[in-house]
Amino acid sequence: MDLAAVAKSIRSVGMYVFNLAVAMIGTKVAEDPFDHFVHFSDRSKAALLKGDFLTVCMAFVLGYFVYYKWHLTSAKWVWVAGVSLFGLRAFGVLGGPPGTLLWEVSKSSAVLSIDIFNDWVYTTALLRTIAYSTGAFSCSRVGSALRKNRL
Repeated sequence: MDLAAVAKSIRSVGMYVFNLAVAMIGTKVAEDPFDHFVHFSDRSKAALLKGDFLTVCMAFVLGYFVYYKWHLTSAKWVWVAGVSLFGLRAFGVLGGPPGTLLWEVSKSSAVLSIDIFNDWVYTTALLRTIAYSTGAFSCSRVGSALRKNRL
């Protein structure tokens, strides 16, 4: 393997990590000014849904913008990290069986149990990465359609 191929591989991994950081940390930074619209103090389902909606919208916009600005193909693949992390946690690989999503679903009263939603970090990571990748993919499709129409 020559030096140029190694450099290209390192750049690709770096761009993926950059996109993952923007999807996870950048989304929180971007939604911070709007947190006062979501009243998390009441801990109701409506507040959780509003928070999830806000995080999905911000992640989508960030993914769209990053792809529009830099055309990073890795932005369309950030969802893989979120799905993998969520899947590992759900099947008990991270943290053992008791308290995991699979463990909670197997209990009889788990359908509406609040215990399923206690581990919001993994759910938020899943939502942010999927929305970010969807935004990047949407920008790639809209951009290619606009370029075709100009010609």
